[in-house]
Amino acid sequence: MQSNLHIPDELAAAYLKSIYRVYLDDEILEMRINRKSLKLEALMQKLNVEHCVLVTAYNPLGKKISNEENEIRHQRLRDDIYGNWKFLEGDGLDPTAIWKPEKSLFIVGIKLDVARELSRKHEQLAFVLTVRIGFARLIATDPEEQDKLKTLTFPKI
Repeated sequence: MQSNLHIPDELAAAYLKSIYRVYLDDEILEMRINRKSLKLEALMQKLNVEHCVLVTAYNPLGKKISNEENEIRHQRLRDDIYGNWKFLEGDGLDPTAIWKPEKSLFIVGIKLDVARELSRKHEQLAFVLTVRIGFARLIATDPEEQDKLKTLTFPKI
C-alpha cells in the first residue's frame, strides 16, 4: 500500500535545493540542507538544545493552495505549538521561485517522533531537523520515504 506521504522526485529535489530561514531579533539565519552553518551552530548553543525543527503547514501534501488557505493552516500550526514549545518564525524559499515562500516555525527542542506527528497532522511530506553542530537535515514525515531525500548522514566537518 502506498502512503499518501509519498514524496515525488521533483519535490524531493526542490526541498533539497531550498533555502530555509529563521527570523532572529536582528538578523535572518539562512540554512541549506547538509551544509554547515556557524550561525546555526551558535543559535543552537545559545538555545542550549541538541535539535530543533523547522516545519510548515503550507501547501499540504505538496499541493499548491491559495494564500488565504495557507495563512489559515499556518495559524493552526501556531495554535498547536503555542504554549507547548518555544518557537521562532521562519520560512522556506525556493531559489527557482516556482514555489512561493512558505511560512514556517522553528520549534525549539521538540523530539523527532513528536515533530513527525506534527508534520503528519499538518499534512507535510517533510520537515527540517537542525542539530547542535550546525547542520540542517531534511526528514521525511514517513520514515519509509527517507531514502528519497538522500540525507541519511551528515557530511564530515
